[in-house]
Amino acid sequence: MNQNSKKIMKKRADILIKGDVQEAGYRNRVRRIAWELNVTGTVENLDTGDVRVIAEGEENVLKEFIREINIKNEIANVENISPEFSGATGEFTGFKKVVKENEVGDRLDTAVEYLKMIIKTVKEGDAQIIETVRDGNKELGEKIERGNRELGEKIESGNQYLVKELGGRIDGLGVKMDNFHHDVSQRFDLLDVKYGIIAEMVGRAVEGMEKTDKNIEKIIERMEKQQENHNQVIEKLINALIENRK
Repeated sequence: MNQNSKKIMKKRADILIKGDVQEAGYRNRVRRIAWELNVTGTVENLDTGDVRVIAEGEENVLKEFIREINIKNEIANVENISPEFSGATGEFTGFKKVVKENEVGDRLDTAVEYLKMIIKTVKEGDAQIIETVRDGNKELGEKIERGNRELGEKIESGNQYLVKELGGRIDGLGVKMDNFHHDVSQRFDLLDVKYGIIAEMVGRAVEGMEKTDKNIEKIIERMEKQQENHNQVIEKLINALIENRK
């Protein structure tokens, strides 16, 4: 009873896919999606250029499967999907890609064509790259040359500025040094004058002190003479008194 219920819940979808879906790896992508969703069935290319998918699984899983195989990218481009639902047969044990006998030769031819296209694209790309590199190198060389020229002009201009600026500053410094020397000389001359005056004053003071010493000596000598005379007078008076008492 339970097994019959599970069989009834599953559906079969016969799906026709139109668009750029052959020779684009589309069937491999469909098979991988079926494996991920646990869907059983087959996928094969039709002679009309379409792809046919037979898928069995639970209804909600089949709806998700149909959404996932609606692929649009740089290689495969699904334009239309037409599913027809019916009851599941349970004939599939997995999901496989059906490969027909003539597909091997077709695939080899297609691979050769793709290889030719790749080689052509690579050659064209290499030629374009070489041309771009040449143009880039030429432009880079011109920029380097122009940059070197501008740098040389700036360096020369900077050197001229430095020479002019430093020369002016050095000349100014020389003038300041001359002024400094002149000022110092004047100051030393002024000091010489001042010290000369001071030396002269000191000399006069010393000379005056020497004269004063001589005058003092004379005064002392004069006082000593006066003292001697005074002593003589006193001695005479004392002798006279003595004589009178006798």
